[in-house]
Amino acid sequence: MIDAAGRVFRQAGFQTATMAQVAKAAGVSKGLPYHYFASKDDLARAVVASHLTDVWDVLSSWPATGPGERLRWFVSTALNHARAHEDSYRLYLSLALQPATRDLVMAEVEGRRAMLVGVDEELRSIFAELGHADPEAAALVLRVTVDGLIQYLLIAGDAFPISEAVSRVMALHSRPERL
Repeated sequence: MIDAAGRVFRQAGFQTATMAQVAKAAGVSKGLPYHYFASKDDLARAVVASHLTDVWDVLSSWPATGPGERLRWFVSTALNHARAHEDSYRLYLSLALQPATRDLVMAEVEGRRAMLVGVDEELRSIFAELGHADPEAAALVLRVTVDGLIQYLLIAGDAFPISEAVSRVMALHSRPERL
């Protein structure tokens, strides 16, 4: 039902989508979504939670390698995951940017803060191992950079050069004197 809701929200837009459309897309009776979700907002929370869990599950399996290789893995994995799941990322960003759903998205993000903290800790560790004077600032700049690249990837589609983007991010972030 969550996958069906994601498809309906993407196609119809969250504001105009109905629970009846979700039920039809899921191939279930009209009332069944209400058995599991009290409202369309609750269903949207479940869609967002599913997306966030998927992203953080992928980003939580850091390789046991040196800092440069882990940095490359993070950037490459984040971008390739976004490419493989473009519809899910587009829906997430759409819901995050709409005033009517922004709060529910942010509540889901906040509810998964521990997962994000793990990624942040790993990035700070990488930058400390690389000798950056301020690993926390370097980690923040990298996360913002990757977020921006993901947004550009979603706009450019297949024309977005992931390999080139990874190489350029590595050139900028792998040596402390570059930041």
